[in-house]
Amino acid sequence: MENKTEQRIGVIGLGYVGLTLALCLAECGFRVSGFDKSKKVIKIIKKGEMPFYEAGLKHLLKKYLGQRFIVTDNFTGKNVCDTYIIAVGSPLNKKNKPDLHDLKDVAEDLGIILKRGDSVILRSTVPIGATRNFIIPILEEKSGLKAGDDFFVSFAPERTVSGCALEELRTLPQVIGEIDKKNAGSAARIFSSMTDTIVMVDSLEEAEIVKLINNTYRDVTFGFANEVALIAQRWGMDGKKVIEAANHGYRRGGIPLPSPGVGGYCLTKDPFIFIESAKSKGYDPLLFKHARNTSDKMIDFISEHTLSFLKNYKNHKRDPKILILGVAFKGNPATSDVRWSTSISLIKNLQNASYNNIFAFDPVVRRDDILIHNIKHVVDIKKGFVDTDVILVGNNHSYFKEMEIKKMLSLTSKPVLLFDSWGLFDKELSELKDVYYKRL
Repeated sequence: MENKTEQRIGVIGLGYVGLTLALCLAECGFRVSGFDKSKKVIKIIKKGEMPFYEAGLKHLLKKYLGQRFIVTDNFTGKNVCDTYIIAVGSPLNKKNKPDLHDLKDVAEDLGIILKRGDSVILRSTVPIGATRNFIIPILEEKSGLKAGDDFFVSFAPERTVSGCALEELRTLPQVIGEIDKKNAGSAARIFSSMTDTIVMVDSLEEAEIVKLINNTYRDVTFGFANEVALIAQRWGMDGKKVIEAANHGYRRGGIPLPSPGVGGYCLTKDPFIFIESAKSKGYDPLLFKHARNTSDKMIDFISEHTLSFLKNYKNHKRDPKILILGVAFKGNPATSDVRWSTSISLIKNLQNASYNNIFAFDPVVRRDDILIHNIKHVVDIKKGFVDTDVILVGNNHSYFKEMEIKKMLSLTSKPVLLFDSWGLFDKELSELKDVYYKRL
Protein backbone atom coordinates (compact mmCIF):
# COMPACT_ATOMS: atom_id res chain seq x y z
CA MET A 1 0.00 0.00 0.00
CA GLU A 2 1.25 3.47 -0.84
CA ASN A 3 2.17 5.79 2.00
CA LYS A 4 -0.87 7.47 3.55
CA THR A 5 0.67 10.89 3.16
CA GLU A 6 0.99 10.26 -0.58
CA GLN A 7 -2.50 8.88 -1.08
CA ARG A 8 -5.05 11.58 -1.87
CA ILE A 9 -8.65 10.93 -0.97
CA GLY A 10 -11.53 13.07 -2.12
CA VAL A 11 -14.76 13.02 -0.11
CA ILE A 12 -17.71 14.31 -2.11
CA GLY A 13 -20.49 15.67 0.08
CA LEU A 14 -19.65 17.31 3.42
CA GLY A 15 -22.81 16.61 5.36
CA TYR A 16 -23.15 14.52 8.51
CA VAL A 17 -21.63 11.49 6.76
CA GLY A 18 -18.98 13.01 4.51
CA LEU A 19 -17.40 15.61 6.78
CA THR A 20 -17.14 13.18 9.69
CA LEU A 21 -15.49 10.57 7.48
CA ALA A 22 -13.16 13.12 5.86
CA LEU A 23 -11.82 14.35 9.18
CA CYS A 24 -11.47 10.83 10.53
CA LEU A 25 -9.39 9.94 7.47
CA ALA A 26 -7.25 13.05 7.97
CA GLU A 27 -6.69 11.96 11.56
CA CYS A 28 -5.52 8.58 10.22
CA GLY A 29 -2.81 10.30 8.17
CA PHE A 30 -4.39 10.62 4.72
CA ARG A 31 -4.42 13.80 2.70
CA VAL A 32 -8.09 14.56 2.20
CA SER A 33 -9.93 16.98 -0.07
CA GLY A 34 -13.51 17.68 0.86
CA PHE A 35 -15.98 18.73 -1.82
CA ASP A 36 -19.47 20.16 -1.45
CA LYS A 37 -21.61 22.04 -3.96
CA SER A 38 -22.88 24.38 -1.24
CA LYS A 39 -20.74 27.51 -1.16
CA LYS A 40 -22.31 28.31 2.22
CA VAL A 41 -21.10 25.01 3.72
CA ILE A 42 -17.61 25.51 2.28
CA LYS A 43 -17.45 29.06 3.65
CA ILE A 44 -18.39 27.87 7.15
CA ILE A 45 -15.84 25.04 7.12
CA LYS A 46 -13.03 27.28 5.80
CA LYS A 47 -13.55 29.47 8.85
CA GLY A 48 -12.91 26.47 11.05
CA GLU A 49 -16.55 26.27 12.06
CA MET A 50 -18.91 23.31 11.89
CA PRO A 51 -22.07 23.44 9.74
CA PHE A 52 -23.68 21.03 12.25
CA TYR A 53 -22.98 19.56 15.67
CA GLU A 54 -21.15 16.26 16.03
CA ALA A 55 -19.26 15.40 19.20
CA GLY A 56 -15.48 15.80 18.80
CA LEU A 57 -15.57 16.92 15.19
CA LYS A 58 -14.81 20.62 15.62
CA HIS A 59 -11.54 19.73 17.36
CA LEU A 60 -10.44 17.64 14.38
CA LEU A 61 -11.48 20.35 11.94
CA LYS A 62 -9.35 22.98 13.66
CA LYS A 63 -6.44 20.56 13.89
CA TYR A 64 -6.32 19.40 10.28
CA LEU A 65 -7.92 22.22 8.24
CA GLY A 66 -5.36 23.58 5.79
CA GLN A 67 -2.98 20.78 6.67
CA ARG A 68 -4.19 17.29 5.79
CA PHE A 69 -7.71 18.54 5.03
CA ILE A 70 -8.74 21.11 2.44
CA VAL A 71 -12.22 21.99 1.14
CA THR A 72 -13.65 23.36 -2.09
CA ASP A 73 -16.99 23.57 -3.92
CA ASN A 74 -15.50 22.28 -7.18
CA PHE A 75 -13.86 18.87 -7.57
CA THR A 76 -13.70 18.93 -11.37
CA GLY A 77 -10.86 21.42 -11.68
CA LYS A 78 -7.86 19.20 -11.00
CA ASN A 79 -7.19 15.46 -10.93
CA VAL A 80 -5.66 15.68 -7.48
CA CYS A 81 -7.18 12.53 -5.95
CA ASP A 82 -6.74 8.84 -6.60
CA THR A 83 -9.65 7.69 -4.41
CA TYR A 84 -13.07 9.31 -4.36
CA ILE A 85 -15.66 8.59 -1.68
CA ILE A 86 -19.20 9.63 -2.61
CA ALA A 87 -21.23 10.68 0.42
CA VAL A 88 -24.04 12.80 -1.00
CA GLY A 89 -27.64 12.39 0.11
CA SER A 90 -30.17 10.09 -1.51
CA PRO A 91 -33.54 11.54 -0.49
CA LEU A 92 -37.05 10.39 -1.35
CA ASN A 93 -39.38 12.14 -3.76
CA LYS A 94 -42.98 13.06 -2.93
CA LYS A 95 -44.06 9.49 -3.68
CA ASN A 96 -41.52 8.05 -1.21
CA LYS A 97 -39.36 6.68 -4.01
CA PRO A 98 -35.55 7.10 -4.12
CA ASP A 99 -34.36 10.30 -5.78
CA LEU A 100 -30.89 9.71 -7.24
CA HIS A 101 -30.50 13.04 -9.07
CA ASP A 102 -27.67 14.28 -6.83
CA LEU A 103 -25.84 10.98 -7.20
CA LYS A 104 -26.29 11.17 -10.96
CA ASP A 105 -24.81 14.68 -11.06
CA VAL A 106 -21.83 13.60 -8.97
CA ALA A 107 -21.21 10.49 -11.10
CA GLU A 108 -21.30 12.57 -14.29
CA ASP A 109 -18.84 15.16 -12.96
CA LEU A 110 -16.59 12.53 -11.43
CA GLY A 111 -16.55 10.46 -14.62
CA ILE A 112 -15.10 13.40 -16.52
CA ILE A 113 -11.97 13.57 -14.34
CA LEU A 114 -11.62 9.87 -13.53
CA LYS A 115 -8.29 8.40 -14.56
CA ARG A 116 -6.78 4.94 -14.77
CA GLY A 117 -6.03 3.40 -11.40
CA ASP A 118 -8.54 5.52 -9.48
CA SER A 119 -10.91 4.04 -6.93
CA VAL A 120 -14.52 5.10 -6.33
CA ILE A 121 -16.18 4.17 -3.04
CA LEU A 122 -19.90 4.76 -2.69
CA ARG A 123 -21.03 5.64 0.83
CA SER A 124 -24.52 6.95 0.05
CA THR A 125 -27.54 4.75 0.75
CA VAL A 126 -29.00 3.45 -2.53
CA PRO A 127 -31.48 0.85 -3.78
CA ILE A 128 -30.03 -2.62 -4.22
CA GLY A 129 -28.26 -2.78 -7.56
CA ALA A 130 -27.89 0.99 -8.02
CA THR A 131 -24.10 1.02 -7.78
CA ARG A 132 -23.69 -1.56 -10.55
CA ASN A 133 -26.65 -0.61 -12.74
CA PHE A 134 -26.86 3.15 -12.28
CA ILE A 135 -23.60 4.67 -10.99
CA ILE A 136 -21.03 2.55 -12.80
CA PRO A 137 -22.54 3.01 -16.31
CA ILE A 138 -22.41 6.79 -15.85
CA LEU A 139 -18.80 6.68 -14.68
CA GLU A 140 -17.84 4.47 -17.63
CA GLU A 141 -19.65 6.61 -20.18
CA LYS A 142 -18.15 9.88 -18.98
CA SER A 143 -14.63 8.56 -18.45
CA GLY A 144 -14.32 6.20 -21.39
CA LEU A 145 -12.83 3.72 -18.93
CA LYS A 146 -13.95 0.25 -17.83
CA ALA A 147 -14.88 -0.39 -14.21
CA GLY A 148 -12.93 -3.32 -12.79
CA ASP A 149 -10.20 -2.97 -15.40
CA ASP A 150 -9.29 0.71 -15.53
CA PHE A 151 -10.78 1.96 -12.28
CA PHE A 152 -12.20 0.26 -9.21
CA VAL A 153 -15.57 0.52 -7.49
CA SER A 154 -16.61 -0.42 -3.95
CA PHE A 155 -19.67 0.07 -1.79
CA ALA A 156 -19.00 0.72 1.89
CA PRO A 157 -22.22 1.62 3.75
CA GLU A 158 -22.20 4.30 6.43
CA ARG A 159 -23.73 2.86 9.62
CA THR A 160 -22.82 5.38 12.31
CA VAL A 161 -25.27 7.08 14.64
CA SER A 162 -25.51 10.88 14.72
CA GLY A 163 -23.93 12.26 17.87
CA CYS A 164 -21.55 9.33 18.22
CA ALA A 165 -20.26 9.09 14.66
CA LEU A 166 -16.55 9.55 15.31
CA GLU A 167 -16.45 6.86 17.97
CA GLU A 168 -18.38 4.44 15.78
CA LEU A 169 -16.16 5.09 12.73
CA ARG A 170 -13.28 3.98 14.90
CA THR A 171 -14.98 0.95 16.42
CA LEU A 172 -17.75 -0.42 14.20
CA PRO A 173 -16.91 -3.19 11.71
CA GLN A 174 -16.76 -1.76 8.19
CA VAL A 175 -18.71 -3.73 5.58
CA ILE A 176 -17.29 -3.58 2.05
CA GLY A 177 -18.49 -4.99 -1.25
CA GLU A 178 -16.47 -4.65 -4.45
CA ILE A 179 -17.17 -4.89 -8.16
CA ASP A 180 -15.01 -8.00 -8.54
CA LYS A 181 -12.12 -9.86 -6.97
CA LYS A 182 -9.57 -7.90 -9.03
CA ASN A 183 -10.64 -4.86 -7.03
CA ALA A 184 -10.22 -6.64 -3.70
CA GLY A 185 -8.50 -4.70 -0.98
CA SER A 186 -8.42 -1.09 -2.17
CA ALA A 187 -11.28 0.13 0.05
CA ALA A 188 -10.37 -2.26 2.87
CA ARG A 189 -6.88 -0.77 3.11
CA ILE A 190 -8.35 2.69 3.64
CA PHE A 191 -11.00 1.72 6.17
CA SER A 192 -8.67 -0.58 8.10
CA SER A 193 -6.80 2.57 9.08
CA MET A 194 -9.87 3.60 11.09
CA THR A 195 -11.28 0.34 12.44
CA ASP A 196 -9.90 -3.06 13.35
CA THR A 197 -12.64 -5.12 11.73
CA ILE A 198 -13.40 -5.29 8.01
CA VAL A 199 -16.28 -7.47 6.81
CA MET A 200 -15.88 -8.33 3.13
CA VAL A 201 -19.10 -9.39 1.41
CA ASP A 202 -19.36 -11.05 -1.98
CA SER A 203 -20.77 -8.21 -4.07
CA LEU A 204 -21.74 -4.57 -4.29
CA GLU A 205 -25.35 -5.64 -3.83
CA GLU A 206 -24.68 -7.45 -0.56
CA ALA A 207 -23.03 -4.34 0.84
CA GLU A 208 -25.96 -2.21 -0.31
CA ILE A 209 -28.53 -4.44 1.38
CA VAL A 210 -26.59 -4.48 4.68
CA LYS A 211 -27.28 -0.78 5.22
CA LEU A 212 -30.97 -1.22 4.38
CA ILE A 213 -31.21 -4.21 6.72
CA ASN A 214 -29.66 -2.34 9.66
CA ASN A 215 -31.84 0.75 9.44
CA THR A 216 -35.07 -0.99 8.51
CA TYR A 217 -34.69 -3.45 11.37
CA ARG A 218 -34.33 -0.57 13.80
CA ASP A 219 -37.36 1.17 12.31
CA VAL A 220 -39.44 -2.01 12.62
CA THR A 221 -38.48 -2.55 16.27
CA PHE A 222 -39.33 1.06 17.12
CA GLY A 223 -42.62 0.64 15.28
CA PHE A 224 -43.37 -2.45 17.37
CA ALA A 225 -42.70 -0.58 20.62
CA ASN A 226 -44.91 2.31 19.53
CA GLU A 227 -47.75 0.01 18.55
CA VAL A 228 -47.54 -1.63 21.97
CA ALA A 229 -47.79 1.84 23.52
CA LEU A 230 -50.87 2.70 21.47
CA ILE A 231 -52.57 -0.54 22.53
CA ALA A 232 -51.59 -0.02 26.17
CA GLN A 233 -53.06 3.49 26.09
CA ARG A 234 -56.43 2.10 25.07
CA TRP A 235 -56.37 -0.24 28.05
CA GLY A 236 -55.44 2.58 30.40
CA MET A 237 -51.88 1.31 30.80
CA ASP A 238 -48.51 3.03 30.67
CA GLY A 239 -46.66 1.78 27.57
CA LYS A 240 -43.22 2.50 28.97
CA LYS A 241 -43.99 0.69 32.23
CA VAL A 242 -45.29 -2.50 30.61
CA ILE A 243 -42.39 -2.68 28.13
CA GLU A 244 -39.90 -2.23 30.97
CA ALA A 245 -41.66 -5.06 32.82
CA ALA A 246 -41.53 -7.26 29.70
CA ASN A 247 -37.80 -6.63 29.33
CA HIS A 248 -36.83 -6.98 32.97
CA GLY A 249 -34.56 -10.00 33.44
CA TYR A 250 -35.81 -11.50 30.19
CA ARG A 251 -32.82 -12.36 28.02
CA ARG A 252 -34.89 -12.53 24.85
CA GLY A 253 -36.39 -9.10 25.40
CA GLY A 254 -34.66 -5.90 24.37
CA ILE A 255 -37.85 -4.14 23.24
CA PRO A 256 -37.21 -0.40 22.76
CA LEU A 257 -39.17 2.10 24.82
CA PRO A 258 -41.95 4.04 23.08
CA SER A 259 -41.21 7.42 21.52
CA PRO A 260 -43.02 10.13 19.54
CA GLY A 261 -42.34 8.20 16.35
CA VAL A 262 -39.13 7.69 14.40
CA GLY A 263 -37.30 10.75 13.10
CA GLY A 264 -34.06 11.57 11.36
CA TYR A 265 -32.86 11.39 7.81
CA CYS A 266 -32.02 7.69 7.62
CA LEU A 267 -34.62 5.66 9.49
CA THR A 268 -37.53 7.54 7.91
CA LYS A 269 -36.08 7.04 4.42
CA ASP A 270 -34.21 3.77 4.16
CA PRO A 271 -37.22 1.45 4.71
CA PHE A 272 -38.82 2.98 1.61
CA ILE A 273 -35.61 2.36 -0.36
CA PHE A 274 -35.71 -1.26 0.85
CA ILE A 275 -39.37 -1.53 -0.18
CA GLU A 276 -38.62 -0.24 -3.68
CA SER A 277 -35.69 -2.67 -3.97
CA ALA A 278 -38.02 -5.54 -3.09
CA LYS A 279 -40.72 -4.36 -5.49
CA SER A 280 -38.19 -4.30 -8.34
CA LYS A 281 -37.97 -8.08 -7.89
CA GLY A 282 -41.71 -8.63 -7.61
CA TYR A 283 -42.13 -8.67 -3.82
CA ASP A 284 -44.18 -6.09 -1.93
CA PRO A 285 -43.14 -6.02 1.78
CA LEU A 286 -45.89 -5.60 4.37
CA LEU A 287 -44.02 -5.38 7.69
CA PHE A 288 -41.79 -2.46 6.68
CA LYS A 289 -44.76 -0.37 5.58
CA HIS A 290 -46.74 -1.08 8.72
CA ALA A 291 -43.84 -0.07 10.97
CA ARG A 292 -43.50 3.21 9.09
CA ASN A 293 -47.22 3.91 9.36
CA THR A 294 -47.25 3.09 13.07
CA SER A 295 -44.48 5.58 13.78
CA ASP A 296 -46.36 8.26 11.85
CA LYS A 297 -49.44 7.56 14.01
CA MET A 298 -47.54 8.59 17.13
CA ILE A 299 -47.40 12.22 16.00
CA ASP A 300 -51.14 12.15 15.33
CA PHE A 301 -51.77 10.65 18.77
CA ILE A 302 -49.76 13.35 20.54
CA SER A 303 -51.29 16.10 18.38
CA GLU A 304 -54.86 14.95 19.06
CA HIS A 305 -54.27 14.73 22.80
CA THR A 306 -52.68 18.20 22.84
CA LEU A 307 -55.45 19.78 20.78
CA SER A 308 -58.07 18.17 22.99
CA PHE A 309 -56.44 19.63 26.11
CA LEU A 310 -56.25 23.09 24.53
CA LYS A 311 -59.90 22.95 23.51
CA ASN A 312 -61.15 21.71 26.87
CA TYR A 313 -58.95 23.66 29.24
CA LYS A 314 -57.52 26.65 27.36
CA ASN A 315 -60.39 27.61 25.09
CA HIS A 316 -60.72 30.92 26.91
CA LYS A 317 -57.16 31.94 26.02
CA ARG A 318 -56.69 33.74 22.75
CA ASP A 319 -53.16 32.53 22.08
CA PRO A 320 -52.03 29.77 24.49
CA LYS A 321 -48.28 29.33 24.87
CA ILE A 322 -46.76 26.03 23.80
CA LEU A 323 -43.20 25.02 24.68
CA ILE A 324 -41.30 22.32 22.77
CA LEU A 325 -38.40 20.72 24.64
CA GLY A 326 -36.03 19.42 21.97
CA VAL A 327 -36.16 20.14 18.24
CA ALA A 328 -33.47 17.75 16.97
CA PHE A 329 -34.83 14.37 15.93
CA LYS A 330 -33.21 12.80 19.00
CA GLY A 331 -31.35 13.93 22.09
CA ASN A 332 -29.22 10.94 23.04
CA PRO A 333 -26.60 10.92 21.69
CA ALA A 334 -26.89 14.65 21.06
CA THR A 335 -27.23 15.96 17.52
CA SER A 336 -28.22 19.20 15.81
CA ASP A 337 -29.97 17.32 13.01
CA VAL A 338 -33.59 18.44 12.60
CA ARG A 339 -34.28 16.56 9.36
CA TRP A 340 -37.54 14.61 9.65
CA SER A 341 -37.70 15.50 13.32
CA THR A 342 -40.91 14.40 15.00
CA SER A 343 -40.88 17.73 16.85
CA ILE A 344 -41.12 19.58 13.55
CA SER A 345 -44.01 17.37 12.44
CA LEU A 346 -45.79 18.06 15.71
CA ILE A 347 -45.20 21.81 15.36
CA LYS A 348 -46.71 21.76 11.86
CA ASN A 349 -49.80 19.95 13.15
CA LEU A 350 -50.29 22.60 15.82
CA GLN A 351 -49.76 25.42 13.36
CA ASN A 352 -52.27 23.85 10.98
CA ALA A 353 -54.76 23.97 13.86
CA SER A 354 -54.05 27.74 14.19
CA TYR A 355 -51.85 27.53 17.27
CA ASN A 356 -48.87 29.74 16.50
CA ASN A 357 -47.57 30.91 19.88
CA ILE A 358 -44.97 28.15 19.90
CA PHE A 359 -41.59 28.35 21.64
CA ALA A 360 -38.75 25.86 21.43
CA PHE A 361 -35.62 25.11 23.41
CA ASP A 362 -32.87 22.76 22.29
CA PRO A 363 -29.41 22.46 23.92
CA VAL A 364 -27.70 21.80 20.58
CA VAL A 365 -29.77 23.01 17.61
CA ARG A 366 -28.78 26.42 16.26
CA ARG A 367 -31.15 29.38 16.53
CA ASP A 368 -31.61 29.76 12.75
CA ASP A 369 -32.63 26.11 12.41
CA ILE A 370 -35.41 26.76 14.93
CA LEU A 371 -36.62 30.13 13.66
CA ILE A 372 -37.00 28.83 10.11
CA HIS A 373 -40.04 26.87 11.27
CA ASN A 374 -41.88 30.03 12.33
CA ILE A 375 -41.49 29.37 16.03
CA LYS A 376 -39.75 31.35 18.75
CA HIS A 377 -36.33 30.39 20.04
CA VAL A 378 -35.88 30.07 23.81
CA VAL A 379 -32.42 30.82 25.17
CA ASP A 380 -33.25 30.73 28.89
CA ILE A 381 -35.31 27.61 29.52
CA LYS A 382 -36.66 29.03 32.77
CA LYS A 383 -38.25 31.90 30.85
CA GLY A 384 -39.62 29.36 28.40
CA PHE A 385 -41.68 27.76 31.18
CA VAL A 386 -43.13 31.07 32.41
CA ASP A 387 -46.89 31.22 31.70
CA THR A 388 -46.68 28.19 29.41
CA ASP A 389 -49.92 26.26 28.84
CA VAL A 390 -48.54 23.14 27.13
CA ILE A 391 -45.10 21.50 27.37
CA LEU A 392 -44.23 18.84 24.82
CA VAL A 393 -41.06 16.78 25.24
CA GLY A 394 -39.65 16.49 21.73
CA ASN A 395 -36.48 14.52 22.34
CA ASN A 396 -34.62 12.67 25.07
CA HIS A 397 -31.64 14.96 25.65
CA SER A 398 -30.21 14.46 29.13
CA TYR A 399 -30.55 18.20 29.78
CA PHE A 400 -34.30 17.80 30.16
CA LYS A 401 -34.12 14.79 32.45
CA GLU A 402 -31.76 16.68 34.75
CA MET A 403 -34.03 19.72 35.07
CA GLU A 404 -35.76 20.53 38.31
CA ILE A 405 -39.03 19.82 36.59
CA LYS A 406 -41.30 20.49 39.56
CA LYS A 407 -39.77 23.93 40.03
CA MET A 408 -40.16 24.63 36.31
CA LEU A 409 -43.80 23.53 36.36
CA SER A 410 -44.50 26.00 39.15
CA LEU A 411 -43.84 28.80 36.64
CA THR A 412 -46.47 27.66 34.17
CA SER A 413 -50.04 28.76 33.56
CA LYS A 414 -52.45 26.34 35.25
CA PRO A 415 -53.81 23.97 34.29
CA VAL A 416 -50.80 22.85 32.26
CA LEU A 417 -50.27 19.81 30.03
CA LEU A 418 -46.89 18.07 30.16
CA PHE A 419 -46.77 15.45 27.43
CA ASP A 420 -43.65 13.45 28.19
CA SER A 421 -43.42 11.46 24.97
CA TRP A 422 -40.02 10.03 25.91
CA GLY A 423 -40.89 9.03 29.48
CA LEU A 424 -38.15 11.17 31.00
CA PHE A 425 -40.00 12.11 34.17
CA ASP A 426 -41.67 10.30 37.05
CA LYS A 427 -45.35 9.53 36.76
CA GLU A 428 -45.81 11.08 40.20
CA LEU A 429 -45.93 14.44 38.41
CA SER A 430 -49.55 13.61 37.64
CA GLU A 431 -50.28 14.03 41.34
CA LEU A 432 -49.32 17.72 41.22
CA LYS A 433 -52.26 20.10 41.36
CA ASP A 434 -53.41 21.32 37.94
CA VAL A 435 -50.64 19.41 36.14
CA TYR A 436 -51.89 17.03 33.45
CA TYR A 437 -49.00 14.65 32.99
CA LYS A 438 -49.15 12.30 30.03
CA ARG A 439 -46.70 9.84 28.56
CA LEU A 440 -46.85 7.00 26.09
